[in-house]
Amino acid sequence: MYILQNARRSLFAGAVMVTLAACGGGGGGGTSAPAPTPPASVPLAAAIAYGSNHAISINMSISGTVNGVAVTGSASYTEAAAVATTFKGAPALSQALSVTGSVTGNGQTFPYSSTGVGYENSSYQAIGYQDSTTYEVAAAPFSYPATVSVGDTGQAGIYQKYSDVTMNTPTGTEKDSYIVQADPASSTDLIVVYVAQNYDTGNNLTGTTNTYFKITTAGVPSLSSVTVQSTSGSLTFTAQ
Repeated sequence: MYILQNARRSLFAGAVMVTLAACGGGGGGGTSAPAPTPPASVPLAAAIAYGSNHAISINMSISGTVNGVAVTGSASYTEAAAVATTFKGAPALSQALSVTGSVTGNGQTFPYSSTGVGYENSSYQAIGYQDSTTYEVAAAPFSYPATVSVGDTGQAGIYQKYSDVTMNTPTGTEKDSYIVQADPASSTDLIVVYVAQNYDTGNNLTGTTNTYFKITTAGVPSLSSVTVQSTSGSLTFTAQ
């Protein structure tokens, strides 16, 4: 699962933000059981490999605000299994990604669609990404530990971003990291949060994406939600 090691702001929210840019303003107890004991660790590297080798299709709900407009909607996220290709002239793996759906804001409903391709090396480490508006190259293959436990944090990697494949026009950087949390509803998985911080060429923060995954002790990942924040607003995509 390419998105398992990358928070893809452009794929999830780009089309929605653009679609609703002109909408205008307006819109928008008891005793609990003890939390389950989390597992000591989960195999993150195995989960990344599993995700790369398995196609997924997930239905998601959308909620949030864009330019002060409260929005709701639905989406379908799909990701193909990795296939052999090349990236920058070297052997690589690629995974096709897409999000399609519709959003309603200020009394209007709009369809939208966004596609991209993620690239990995033979060790399933992210090395690049491309869609209609950006071409990204990892400064070095993304790196993750074999296993992670609650409280673990770390840097995954940095993308240099360009307007297209010619790499003539830099557009900024994306710095990716991760945080490991307990799942308050489960004793058989942990939650890994991938944090992508996007910066323009002046090193100004332009947006942050948090992607939440559950990873079981068997190394099987599942996407829970994606939250995208930018100067235009905030959107949350929640798996159904």
